[in-house]
Amino acid sequence: MTETVIMKLVEVVEILNEVMEVLGNQEQVGSRPQTITNEDVVPEVLRTPDAEALHAKLNGAGIVDANWQPIALSYAEKGTLVEYVARILDIRNQWKFFSDLWQINGETLRTSRIRGLNQDKTWQFRKTLEGL
Repeated sequence: MTETVIMKLVEVVEILNEVMEVLGNQEQVGSRPQTITNEDVVPEVLRTPDAEALHAKLNGAGIVDANWQPIALSYAEKGTLVEYVARILDIRNQWKFFSDLWQINGETLRTSRIRGLNQDKTWQFRKTLEGL
């Protein structure tokens, strides 16, 4: 059994080496990764002057990064952030919008926000948002 596992690992390493070689060759012939701009990552509704002002506050507080991605927030806090940003920027279908942006399940965001209403940490986060 141990020999079988080792053989499989050797195969995986060989495949990874082949992939790395192909990627290395692409770079050598002048192929380079496409540059991703803020417009590619951040939807237009989050690039308005009002959104940019809000983003500056949230980013300055360490709540979101340059691309509106949450930084070290629980799901309850993320759900609270969704509600807060959607209210200020009048974003319709907020759960779908942010689930697409953050690549997480919208229903999880929504239910986590509801469950978080009973948590002191979530209320403190809500106060932090309202104080920005």
